[in-house]
Amino acid sequence: MTGLQPNALYTIWLLEFDGSGLIGVGALGNRTPAGPNDGYRNVFTADDSGVGQITRLHPGGVVESIFGPAPSCLMDLSEFIVRGFFHSDGMAWGAVPWAAFPGDPVTGSDAFDFTFTS
Repeated sequence: MTGLQPNALYTIWLLEFDGSGLIGVGALGNRTPAGPNDGYRNVFTADDSGVGQITRLHPGGVVESIFGPAPSCLMDLSEFIVRGFFHSDGMAWGAVPWAAFPGDPVTGSDAFDFTFTS
């Protein structure tokens, strides 16, 4: 990706939809080597020029970070969105795309979406 904030931290999230609406949200990449999804694999940092890259496989099964299932093939969904979130505080918050504790300010914003429909 290009045109990102230089040296900024981003996380990538998967939003899953069926014909009735949103059915799953979670960190792209699913599980860490040690166990349940903690957002370990969905983080990347843009370089000095605002260029960033991330490559992940997202296995089927429970989307553990927030809620919902992931099918073996994401194209079996009516729609899914791969969303990039910019973290203005330079910190990824683990398994959720917002501050981890109630009352914490949200220090970031949605940066980009890639929408896929079947």
